[in-house]
Amino acid sequence: MSFWSRLSQRRALRGKARKYVRTLHTEPTEADVAWLASIDPGGDEDHAAWELRYARLALGVLAAERDALDDSVPAAISHAVTESLSSDRRIAAAMLPLAERQFGSRLAIYRDAVARRHGGDPLDQRLGRTLLEFTSHVEVPDQRAVDRAGEIAQGYMRTASTALLNLFGRASLPDDVRPSEAYQAL
Repeated sequence: MSFWSRLSQRRALRGKARKYVRTLHTEPTEADVAWLASIDPGGDEDHAAWELRYARLALGVLAAERDALDDSVPAAISHAVTESLSSDRRIAAAMLPLAERQFGSRLAIYRDAVARRHGGDPLDQRLGRTLLEFTSHVEVPDQRAVDRAGEIAQGYMRTASTALLNLFGRASLPDDVRPSEAYQAL
């Protein structure tokens, strides 16, 4: 493959990644923000909105890691997320390092929640608890709160997976070929 072809492919990948990340910057609904703020005794809607924004971004990265056709896609998406934070008008330039650290810590903890399969909790419960841990100062949220937070978080992952599929496509293999066999053939 020529230098120009590789360059063109990289540019196309970065463009798709930026478009995908723009879908992740969809604002949370007012109802979700108000509900999440009501869980915390302080009732801080700005904090709740930021936690939902961070959750959507983190879960979008995780959906890409899980569902992408190859490793270059989540890498490009992670880079595009970092770029998007630096160009987010809601983040003051002096606060950018803090926002990047906050996002990074949330991504790591959501990643752990997705990967943790022991304990019998379904994914939506693990994601819901994680969202509530970042938002609420209440020790043990009730099950209804965990369920609602889980629905929100799982909805973010489904939306991200759909956007990923629409932008990057779906792997298509014959029924008798496993993905690992196709990779080895390359």
